[in-house]
Amino acid sequence: MTETKKITLAGIYFALASILCLLEIPVFGFMSIEFSLVVVLMSYFTIGWKYTFWLSITYPWMTMINYFPTSWVGALTLIALNLLVMISLIALKAKDNSYVRMVISILIVSIAMTLLNIVFFNAAWSGFDYSWAFQPEIIITSLAFYIPFNIIKLLIMYVIAIPIIKITKGVING
Repeated sequence: MTETKKITLAGIYFALASILCLLEIPVFGFMSIEFSLVVVLMSYFTIGWKYTFWLSITYPWMTMINYFPTSWVGALTLIALNLLVMISLIALKAKDNSYVRMVISILIVSIAMTLLNIVFFNAAWSGFDYSWAFQPEIIITSLAFYIPFNIIKLLIMYVIAIPIIKITKGVING
């Protein structure tokens, strides 16, 4: 694939991800599902990690369009998620048909995001009150909610992305 085609697709993926990151389905409190990760996965498997890296760190700032004082926490959470998914796929040498590696990626990213949520994002939501964020009941509750939520959310994203990636690759490659 030519660089021109990759740059064009990167622009299309940026536009899609920017729109999808604004459409959220609330699940529980501040936990929601939004579908921009599908676009990140499409980008990774069709145009490679270099363009996906830039996509992953730029479009999440679109979440700040409806500026709230804590919007930056959501943007950083989305960037962390995108980069962790991409790094896990690179480390596992995952292809779009390596389902076992994708499941391992889901587990790795779910655990990593849970730890980030406990250490950083819980504290950020509480105004960096680490005495609150590191209470045993907060940590246990976080583990009980974040790990299953992240696994289910990522599983949904991968299940949606895989057929779209296969179709997209067919169209792109002619």
